[in-house]
Amino acid sequence: MEIKMIYQPDGKDYVLIEFQGDLECDEEQSLNFLEIGNLEKIDEKKYMMKIGIYDLVGNIVDLKEPILVNEKVQEDNQVKIYVRGVCNKKILFNQRPTPILERAMKKKKKTQERQSLNA
Repeated sequence: MEIKMIYQPDGKDYVLIEFQGDLECDEEQSLNFLEIGNLEKIDEKKYMMKIGIYDLVGNIVDLKEPILVNEKVQEDNQVKIYVRGVCNKKILFNQRPTPILERAMKKKKKTQERQSLNA
């Protein structure tokens, strides 16, 4: 079977997200349409992802090889693959997650240190 590949970009920017470990949810739930977490840009190359009670800090890096973002479509007994975009970057979360409580305590300690310096 021959499959036609058609370059038809959708104009969006794509970025892969890579982190260590597994995404798990309750046995009754599926990951489909589940809100995984919140992604926040800290600076030009650094991002924070909040998943449940954990914070992950990662950096944006260039991919060694670009990856195509494809959509497979079945039309009139024929399969077509539309190339919707090209992904050249990924956000790499390669550090251990930090519990949010730990981050809040560090922030409180820094605030107290600043206050004692100003006193």
